Amino acid sequence: MLYRDQYAALSHDHPDYASDGEHEQYPLTEDGRQPTPPARPGHSRRYRWVVVAVLAQVVYTVLVLVVVRQFYYKRVCVSLAAPDSLGAWKVLKYSEVDADHREPDEHHPFLGAPGPSVDRNWHELLSTFRDRLPSAEIKRLGIEEGSIWLDDDLGGYYGNHCLHRLMDALKCHPDMSPITQHWVVNEVVPVVNWDGARHTCANWDHVVDWAKKNRIVPAGKASIPEVAPHPLYAKFINERGKADFVNKDAIIEWDLLWARPDWQEFARERGIPEGTIPPKEMLRNKHVG
Repeated sequence: MLYRDQYAALSHDHPDYASDGEHEQYPLTEDGRQPTPPARPGHSRRYRWVVVAVLAQVVYTVLVLVVVRQFYYKRVCVSLAAPDSLGAWKVLKYSEVDADHREPDEHHPFLGAPGPSVDRNWHELLSTFRDRLPSAEIKRLGIEEGSIWLDDDLGGYYGNHCLHRLMDALKCHPDMSPITQHWVVNEVVPVVNWDGARHTCANWDHVVDWAKKNRIVPAGKASIPEVAPHPLYAKFINERGKADFVNKDAIIEWDLLWARPDWQEFARERGIPEGTIPPKEMLRNKHVG
């Protein structure tokens, strides 16, 4: 039988306070219960240090990723340097292919003498990339003021990729794959080896499929004037954008326009002086998407 006065409590820092590594047995309390062993401060202290170490590692990892993204990957990854909310960059699927710099022959779909086939191919290529952009993306880019709102059930804004855009693409995304030179028997200077090295290209079919899904035509409209009526001339041109005061290059012939009675009435209602070109402020986009 154990007597209470046979035991004396020791503080944790007492030299006689120790553990043999086995489960400690403590005298029962007066009501017959086994008392809870005293908490050892070393365990909680080590736990706190483990938590602090893990949090520090997480913070360090995040900082490294942010710095690498900002100062390295932005230089080599266009989806980081110019992100979008459309998921357009995700469409690009890259693969390594053999370089093909051979001079195109007469069967090339986009080159050769002007004709119905070449014209049709270029029209299909360029019209495919007349796409709708959501209002949220236009606002994010800060170009809502100068963009054209598509006035139909689908809405959105109009973006046109033209030849100038293709030229910019060449300058912004140059192909750094090397092209070597070699000797030929009929020339005394080195000649470009057009076979070149393998280089990385995007899957063009994926790009075209994405553009077709987002272009204006699926809205059920046949032409730009139907979905994007001109703020000044919409009532004076037909659904194809044609009128007697519009030349073959879609340029306004001012004398012909000013001579129209309906334009004269329109100009008076809007305070446009007779025989003057309308101010650019009247073209400002009034839509709030």
